[in-house]
Amino acid sequence: MQLEQDVPDILTYFLLQAGATHAEVGAVLAVVGKDIQLSSSNEAPWRVNLSYLVEHHSFIASDICQIIQNWPAILQIQDDLTAYIERNVIGLLRSSLQLRRSEIRKIIRRAPQILGQRKCGSTLKDTLQALELVGVQLRAMKGMIVAHPQLAACPPSSVYYTTAFLMSREVRFQSTSLPSLFKRAPWLIGQKVEDVRAVVLWLRQIGVQDLETVLRGFPEVLLKDASCLDGYYSFLCEEVCFNYEEASLVIQMFPSIFSLSLNEGRQVLAYFRSIGINQADITKICKAFPSLLTLDVESGMKRVVAYLEEIGIKNPGRFVVSIPAILGFDVETEIRPKFEYLKNNMSLTIFDIIRFPAYFSYPLEYVIMPRNEFLTLCGGPMATVGLSIALSPGDNDFAMKVSKSRPETYLLFKKAFLKKYHAAKLALKCS
Repeated sequence: MQLEQDVPDILTYFLLQAGATHAEVGAVLAVVGKDIQLSSSNEAPWRVNLSYLVEHHSFIASDICQIIQNWPAILQIQDDLTAYIERNVIGLLRSSLQLRRSEIRKIIRRAPQILGQRKCGSTLKDTLQALELVGVQLRAMKGMIVAHPQLAACPPSSVYYTTAFLMSREVRFQSTSLPSLFKRAPWLIGQKVEDVRAVVLWLRQIGVQDLETVLRGFPEVLLKDASCLDGYYSFLCEEVCFNYEEASLVIQMFPSIFSLSLNEGRQVLAYFRSIGINQADITKICKAFPSLLTLDVESGMKRVVAYLEEIGIKNPGRFVVSIPAILGFDVETEIRPKFEYLKNNMSLTIFDIIRFPAYFSYPLEYVIMPRNEFLTLCGGPMATVGLSIALSPGDNDFAMKVSKSRPETYLLFKKAFLKKYHAAKLALKCS
């Protein structure tokens, strides 16, 4: 077999002939380097394997360049893999998972290691069977592998080790919940169990009891290291001023807190203080609504507060304390329409909202509007009854105790009202 030391010339010629640009070739050569030896023979395994992808499965030059960049070892394989690739990789992806050609190309570009034979002797088929044994359906496997192609390179032992650990006494994950977890976080199967265990131990140490809830809510926490997690915990305890029990409960209730940029969280705390909310109330707000810490101050909170001031609320901080969730509402689609309806259709004012801030938390179309219209028909308009009395109860109690009618009567009215309202809304949109 003829060997050439000038790798750039051999590889460059091959890639340019396949249609690669000079920039793509340059990127490949930067990864490959000059230390490996390539055969210039047309029968060289590296050339046969890559040419097979181009000629038989419509791979283009950019695909080949990405394959080499992501797995330079393909250039040093000494075997003709074409039969293996056809039977155990591309053929299997096409027949078992019903993947399109473009999806197969994407998977192989991002995880080209699946083209080679595994040292453990297992195949992609074994991995798919392992996933099926732990409850993952074929349709879900398709989405998982397309979203995270590295999963196709994982041996079945990774599936079994990860599953066994999650179901162990350390985590106590229910077997019926595993498929949905793997579907959301297919990368988890490729994680080292030791790394996952370190995060689990950290969560246990701070007092988190229900690990399944945390992992289902935000599996990405398993990608973080202990020092990073310590930073979040310190933020919650020292800056938000939670006690240890409150911090662990908030993490369990809202594990997405770990997606928070701590600097953005500090901006939220600073903004709370700037509108006159004291530390005790800030702690209570963050405990009840931890998601507020993840909101954008400039495009979200400040717009809400500006609108509250615009409609006549002189102390927005106090108002926010009474209904913290309002900071997460959209001004144009939620807050403004509700205030305009109150002002124009109920003959009420901002003072009525100050007395009952929770008004903004009720759905306009499904609660506020039908109840106001029904009360008007019954001769007791909302202005007479009061927002709190009219909106607080459920539909049945509203019908019997507020409007003094039968529940089925109100429900029939509500159904007819919504049908008419949505028809009018659709007609307006189409006009």
